[in-house]
Amino acid sequence: MNLEYIIARRTAIEDRASRSSVMMRIALFAVVLGVAVMILTLAVIAGFRTEIYSTLRGFGADISLTHYTALGYSEPERVEYDSLWTEELRAMPEVRSVGSYATMGCMAKSGENVVGLSLKGIGVDYPSEWWESRIVEGEMPDVRSENRRKEILLSERTAQLLGLKVGDKVEMLFMEGERPRRDRLKIAGLYATGFEEVDRTMALADIRDLRRIGSWGENEITGYDIMLHDEAESEAVAEQITLLCEEAESEAVWNLSPLTLREREPVTFDWLKAHNINAQVIIVILICVLLFNMASAVLIMVLDRRATIGLLKAQGMRSSHIRRIFIFRSALLLGKGLVWGNAIALSLAWVQQEWHVVRLSAEGYMLNYLPVEVEWWSVVALNAGVIAITLATMLLPSQLISRISPAENLKYKQ
Repeated sequence: MNLEYIIARRTAIEDRASRSSVMMRIALFAVVLGVAVMILTLAVIAGFRTEIYSTLRGFGADISLTHYTALGYSEPERVEYDSLWTEELRAMPEVRSVGSYATMGCMAKSGENVVGLSLKGIGVDYPSEWWESRIVEGEMPDVRSENRRKEILLSERTAQLLGLKVGDKVEMLFMEGERPRRDRLKIAGLYATGFEEVDRTMALADIRDLRRIGSWGENEITGYDIMLHDEAESEAVAEQITLLCEEAESEAVWNLSPLTLREREPVTFDWLKAHNINAQVIIVILICVLLFNMASAVLIMVLDRRATIGLLKAQGMRSSHIRRIFIFRSALLLGKGLVWGNAIALSLAWVQQEWHVVRLSAEGYMLNYLPVEVEWWSVVALNAGVIAITLATMLLPSQLISRISPAENLKYKQ
């Protein structure tokens, strides 16, 4: 076995009752706390990014293909549904699904309670798996029946604000046409995504009901929601769709323009980007604190073992080999801290994922709970980086060993 490692293990056991033990415990605590906080920071940032992006994808798809008037962030003009064009989009290898939809602003009223809603109408061609996975009570509006059912899917939060439940009817006020129009829709189900900023304003209905209320044509829609197999390809696919629109034979397609999720929600993505910067600052500060504590611990270990160092030098051991002893000591201390830090962080992350113990204000953080997602590659990279940086930094305080004279330090007793 490696002699330096054996000596490092032996001195580590003996130092538990020495004067340097307090500093060792402080350094160990700094490693445990620093690593745990860094892992949790990365997990929270990844959780926000994944949860918010997946929720926005569910509400509005990777690419929304609408009339070019939507580029001004206003309500887009209606377009004619084109089945051949839809099949052409579905034939693209990157595309997972294409669904036509219609949107309409309205007010939901129950007694004295009034809530503004964006009502989204979908038909049989619209993929509803994501919506179905978010239903907490009831079911989806039946868009496949031969006759209209006049049903609506509200968020659980909206139903609470209106004081309604599944099976109740909600009075709707629409501002379509020259004068307001009223209708009553039955609540088929309630959904919840945790993204209350959107939950409060989004509702789902049969596209045929929206066309009737707005006096739209039988084939008129607002646009197409396009989901991809890989959301990272959104920009490239949007460029391909733009070229297809320009080359299309149908006049109904010429005025269509694709908008990616990032283009439709720039404020949200800027908010997430700012959190990434905050995470980087936190990690840098924690690493600096960790290095300071580890360097202090190594210095104290060296000074506390001057007599041992002098004895090893007198017996012919080189300073470089003696430095390895203290590097091994640092590695043992760091390894123990990493094990405990990872165990604590991953345990807390699992608890938060399962039970959402830490709640948030949806008004300030968009979500009503703290999202956590452990990305294993980032955990491995963080641990590897901490090990490399810490052990490289420990070479500096260990240089003090070369200045210790055997003759002057053999008189010191341990």
